[in-house]
Amino acid sequence: MDPPLVVRDDLYWLRDDARNDSDVLAHLAAENAYANCSGAGEEGLAETIFDELVSAVQQADASLPARSGGYIYYSRSVEGASYPLFVRRRILGRDVDGKVGGVTVPDNGQVTWTEGELGPEEVFLNVTALAGDAPYFNVRGVNVSPDHTLVTYAVDTTGAEVYEGRVRMIETGEERPEDVVPRMGGGSIQWGLDNRTLFYTTADATQRPDKVWRRTLSARGEPSSSPAPAVDELLLTEDDREYAAGFSISRSGRFLILASGSSNSTEQSLLDLQADAAARAAGTTPPGPKLVAPRTLGLLYSVSHTGGDDLVVVTNAGGAANFKLAVATVGAPGPANWTDAAPYNESVAITGVTPFERFAVLSARRGGYTRLSVVAYAEGPSRALNLSSAVELAFPEEAATVRLGAGAYESRAFHLSYTSMTTPTETWAYDGVLHNRTLLKEQPVPGYNRSLYASERWEVEAADGATIPVSVVYRTDLRAAAGKPQACHMYGYGSYGISVEPSFSSSRLPLLDRGLVDVIAHVRGGGEMGWTWYEAARLDSKNVTFSDFIAVGRALVARNVTTPANLSMEGASAGGLLVGAVLTMAPDLAGAGAMLVVPFVDALTGGGADVVLRVDLEGGHFNPSDRFLSWRRQAAELAWLLARHGKTA
Repeated sequence: MDPPLVVRDDLYWLRDDARNDSDVLAHLAAENAYANCSGAGEEGLAETIFDELVSAVQQADASLPARSGGYIYYSRSVEGASYPLFVRRRILGRDVDGKVGGVTVPDNGQVTWTEGELGPEEVFLNVTALAGDAPYFNVRGVNVSPDHTLVTYAVDTTGAEVYEGRVRMIETGEERPEDVVPRMGGGSIQWGLDNRTLFYTTADATQRPDKVWRRTLSARGEPSSSPAPAVDELLLTEDDREYAAGFSISRSGRFLILASGSSNSTEQSLLDLQADAAARAAGTTPPGPKLVAPRTLGLLYSVSHTGGDDLVVVTNAGGAANFKLAVATVGAPGPANWTDAAPYNESVAITGVTPFERFAVLSARRGGYTRLSVVAYAEGPSRALNLSSAVELAFPEEAATVRLGAGAYESRAFHLSYTSMTTPTETWAYDGVLHNRTLLKEQPVPGYNRSLYASERWEVEAADGATIPVSVVYRTDLRAAAGKPQACHMYGYGSYGISVEPSFSSSRLPLLDRGLVDVIAHVRGGGEMGWTWYEAARLDSKNVTFSDFIAVGRALVARNVTTPANLSMEGASAGGLLVGAVLTMAPDLAGAGAMLVVPFVDALTGGGADVVLRVDLEGGHFNPSDRFLSWRRQAAELAWLLARHGKTA
């Protein structure tokens, strides 16, 4: 700010990043005592809801396997354990790299395997054992090396989202101290082309990812008394505090994509890993990264390698505010050589392209919800997109969420998930060549009877005439007659271009089973309708997020869905900011109560509330990875909410 604005913050003393200030802890203990007192009488209801939440989850469950080389990999939960197991099984008759006797096997689209085709299960990461007695333990970045002998993972043990990268030998469980990567940014760590090369990010003092590194691990088998240190090479430094540094590896495996990005511009470069490895092996100077497009205020883009010499670019260039698709080549990747793959369509927000060897999957948003389409490549050797061949995947419900899942680049089949507010997650296998699909799994929800529930899409007119999508779910046998109001709970977020998807949640069932209508208001500031939805409610226009939410609440009352006395609302983090603002602007709207979960209500001094309110009764940190603690917290919140609606049993 110029000139600086000086503000006195009487609550700044509550900021305690070390979580050890006695005055802060005493204050939190007093607030917890007050909360316990105000919630007196709800303990029985909370215990009942906790039992409902636990019983609605099949505790011993496994994710669907995904093939990598000669193995299938998956994770599974164990009854009574807070954290999952990461496991694998060998595909019998296959080499480690997936070949048979050194010969590549043609891909027939196989995505499931019988017991007779697989070897015994091998646990390569037991997160519960790793966590031990740690009050907080969050794992990310689980990736197996190209030769399938090592696994990386990143651990946050403080709740501050600062991760430590580790490398574990699968066969022995050995973790060498010299391989540890301290203070990683965001937990992103990936293998290169071999089992000695890692790429990772580190963060600055503000936890902004600002550097991308390549680490060459020392060879295994050296004497443990004098191990050689790992060699770290700095690939990218981002000094501009408005930008975050990052990287990805192209689906083809050929390129490392180095990136710097903000909400206003992007800069990406391509490092050819194959040419780099060849040059290093020959003792010559490897080629440097090739810049795609320099950062230009207002220009956003992301580049993907479809194969060969072809690239696809998702960009807002040329006024394509909701993004469009362009094609380019590795030899000439810059904007001057971008050619539109199809005319820009503002009603379809392009969110990404995932290349496979024989086709690409296009992710988009239309009407507020996610869409997937399979796109063939142009005929001949080129892998340029042929959008006229696009096949959009159809599903029965409008208010639903479909997402791309696992699938190797060379495979002709991939997983996708489908869910709605009444449909537990379904996982399908889709053959991108034959365009057929097979249901592989339905999320098990013990005791759930889907026929009792219904979801709908509603629309509400905002104060400026914009149409706000609203996702609604209720229990049909507890739905009030038309025109008769009933208890209603409304959720919103509306920030950072992040979308709140209409998906199934067993933690919603205690509300629905006690006669509440549950509503998601897809307000502006989120990304439900694309980038334009985000841009319409940020910076000087942020109040639009709040007025949209108020408009939805007023519409629920006007349509006799509920009354102000029977309406409650909730938001978390930036959604807590939303609810706090709405309480100030429309204090009469939600008479049944408001829940501000880790609310980001103090942006000027660093979001102190978002930090402080993570502290639990023991002075530790709420651990979202520990499902039993998560269920306890949800049960207490739901009991509080239901009591405000007069639902005490």
